[in-house]
Amino acid sequence: MNAAGPIAIDLLVRHGHVLTLDDDARIIPDGAIAIAGRRIVDVGEDAALAARYRATRTIDAAGAPVHPGLVDGHAHASFHLFRGAVPDQVSESEVFDAVERPYYDAVTDEEEYLGVVLAALEMI
Repeated sequence: MNAAGPIAIDLLVRHGHVLTLDDDARIIPDGAIAIAGRRIVDVGEDAALAARYRATRTIDAAGAPVHPGLVDGHAHASFHLFRGAVPDQVSESEVFDAVERPYYDAVTDEEEYLGVVLAALEMI
């Protein structure tokens, strides 16, 4: 908190199990993340940030993992071509044998590459 009182921000994510990507790879079991606009302005213990900031919106992460600043680049973009093609009656445990294996047995490397390019263009 500054002399004028709590600092106004747009979003405060509270009570998260915060896994930072900072140089010290800090893990904050009861952490919070303060966000102003589209920028992370602070990461730390929940109690400290809750006292320091007044947020327009607050999300209670309820102990869930929170990764400030992490963009998860892990994507199976080649799956893009068969999304929506899995029948509802196929259970998640059966998807590999019923859909993914036949797909990968049938496509060439070039077809898979083109599928990834198509997925990237659609995401852009």
